[in-house]
Amino acid sequence: MDPRSSAPPSPFAGLDVTVLRDLIEIVPMPMMLLDDGRRVLRANRAMCDLLGYSEQELRALPRAAALLHPDEGGDGIRASGALEDGASRPFRQRVIRKDGEVILVEGSVTSIVTPDGGFVVVEHRDVSERVASRAALEVSEARFRSVVETARSGYVMLDADGTMSFANSRFAKMFGYDPEELAGASSTILLPPDEVEVVTARRLARLRGETLATEYRARRLRKDGTEITVDIAASVLGLPGGPDRILAEMRDVTAEVEAQRALATSEARYRQLVDSARNAIITTDTSGRCVIWNQALRELTGYRDEELARMGADDLAADRMRPRVAQRPGGSPSGAPDEPPRSYETAIVTRDGSSIPVIMSVTSLHEDGEPSGSLIELVDLRDQLALRDQLIEARKSEALSTLVAGVAHDFNNLLTAIGGSVEMAANTAGDSRWLSNARQATERAADLVRQLRQFSRRERAAREPVDLARVASTAVDLALQGLDARIRLDLEVPAGLPPVRGDHGQLQQLLMNLLINSRDALDERLEQPLDDAYVPFVAVRMAAESAGSLDGEVRRVVVHVTDNGTGMPPEVRARIFDPFFTTKEVGKGTGLGLATAYSIARDHGGTLEVRSESGSGTEFMLSLPVADDLTPPTGALPSTSMPRGMRVVVVDRDAIVRDTARAILSADGYEALATERASGALELLHVWSAGADVVVLEDTGPASPARWETLERLRTEAPEAPVILASVYATETQALDQGASVLLRKPYTAQSLLAAVTRAAAPPLD
Repeated sequence: MDPRSSAPPSPFAGLDVTVLRDLIEIVPMPMMLLDDGRRVLRANRAMCDLLGYSEQELRALPRAAALLHPDEGGDGIRASGALEDGASRPFRQRVIRKDGEVILVEGSVTSIVTPDGGFVVVEHRDVSERVASRAALEVSEARFRSVVETARSGYVMLDADGTMSFANSRFAKMFGYDPEELAGASSTILLPPDEVEVVTARRLARLRGETLATEYRARRLRKDGTEITVDIAASVLGLPGGPDRILAEMRDVTAEVEAQRALATSEARYRQLVDSARNAIITTDTSGRCVIWNQALRELTGYRDEELARMGADDLAADRMRPRVAQRPGGSPSGAPDEPPRSYETAIVTRDGSSIPVIMSVTSLHEDGEPSGSLIELVDLRDQLALRDQLIEARKSEALSTLVAGVAHDFNNLLTAIGGSVEMAANTAGDSRWLSNARQATERAADLVRQLRQFSRRERAAREPVDLARVASTAVDLALQGLDARIRLDLEVPAGLPPVRGDHGQLQQLLMNLLINSRDALDERLEQPLDDAYVPFVAVRMAAESAGSLDGEVRRVVVHVTDNGTGMPPEVRARIFDPFFTTKEVGKGTGLGLATAYSIARDHGGTLEVRSESGSGTEFMLSLPVADDLTPPTGALPSTSMPRGMRVVVVDRDAIVRDTARAILSADGYEALATERASGALELLHVWSAGADVVVLEDTGPASPARWETLERLRTEAPEAPVILASVYATETQALDQGASVLLRKPYTAQSLLAAVTRAAAPPLD
């Protein structure tokens, strides 16, 4: 209400002036009494405090109007003369305190007529602070409206009953309304029906001061009835002089929620796809930590989900491969978005500590052009490696025809030499050269049989020092049997070439496969029109290599197999070592030869590379590490003089072998007995009261179910008698592991038999 409008009759009307003086003194509000000349007759303590004057100073003023600001009009004190007796008029005026401060006061003036004359009662109330607060509030609200109108979020002000007293334009647009439609409307028009009761209760509880979440997500309705999802931040505003209201900030997150829902659906489908994959799959973040994995990985590694969640991709790598894996994108993805997956062979370690060979394919993942992690696929190679071993055996069958042809040819020659030499020895007394020829032919036949056994052996042999030059020489001799007469085959071997560590038979197969490939390429070239100057050739060159050695020590032996056949185009060269890949017609090749050669080279710690151009021939480069153990073979040890008269038992199923061995030992002064049965050896040991000094025991071979039984019984029942294992099959490592003292290669000579007996009977070195 306007403070200057008419007021009801004053309670001071009709009072005696003396009573007025006393009454003004005791009332708590600022008040003073003026005479009819508008001079101050009395001012109470509250009025003095308000104006900063003492009562005497106020009385000394010529007129009370001297307190007014010069700009004030005729209202208030100045207009009091126009009032009738007992009439009262409210006013709002600026007055000046003694200290010069201008204050705004509200009050009333009341005219009183008594027998003593006319008087005016003036009542003051300081409203400066209240008016200033209201003005500040109006400025603040103006600023608030200006700010929220430019804000990116929607803002709404709610009264206690839920009426929207203010909504910015973005809020109105969010809900499809004009701002004028929302002003004064109930906020329930924005609520889904099932939310009205809940939201109303929450609003009232918030106004009561109860602790509620200030930020939350909710459903709301647009004007067209569509439902949206909004994020809300609500707070209670306590306004001076008015009831509390609620200010709510809202942001439409419908698109974001739908995108998250679509992403969750996509991730669920992705996880389902990954989990159904046959191969083990892992996705990592940029630090290499496992984020997603599938059931195949759990089954492959044996790790549980909670363990995988704490692991990185490199934690799955076997220790020897860990540095290599750490350099891959699983640890720090850096590949370009369009870079193809990178694949390599490695090994992973399972929960029980076992190692599994795998092919690891790594693809860099990106989000918004930035690396976000890696996708890693692991292919279990155990079945493939088992198949590879089967392929190697199958490839042997392909090469066996070449080998058998060479063996048959050589054996015919050897038998001819042996038979002819023996006949000449029988008919020519005193001429020992025929017996020497027979012995040499026998040695060549034994060597040929040994090579055939090594070539066809299925079990993985122990690695032993191998004379690669001798292996190459034998392979070249065998390859010559199947070469076209027009093809020249050269072998170049430097002196002093160190041995390599490996399996004699597998290395010979490797070189045979390379030579067969060269032979086929040359045969194909010879079917084409030829230049008169063209001379087909295969060259095998061997060399020692010290690359990587600081002291110049030989570390590897390198074999170059070169031909000037048809050569290979790039697309063929890229797949030349793939199993079953062949350019030959159906029925003329299996595509296993070079794949087998590559596999053997890798198993021996070596490398096999190829250089070739179409029409320019082919060169294979085989590199193998040298053997670090150069201990000479057992059979090569020289004989040492030993005391004669020692007892030796020979166990062999072949009567000729038994008789020959017994004769050799007897002729050298040994007491020798022979038996064809394993049990016979034990009987002979018991017959001799002092036992036997040495037992020569035949190895019955891998096909025998009781292959090692006799050796075990001898070790148990006659532990003092050293056993020489005479074998075509066993390696020295196998023989020693089974308890034999010495390995004697069959077929053996008199010299090798006597050397083996001497070595077996020799006392151990301290």
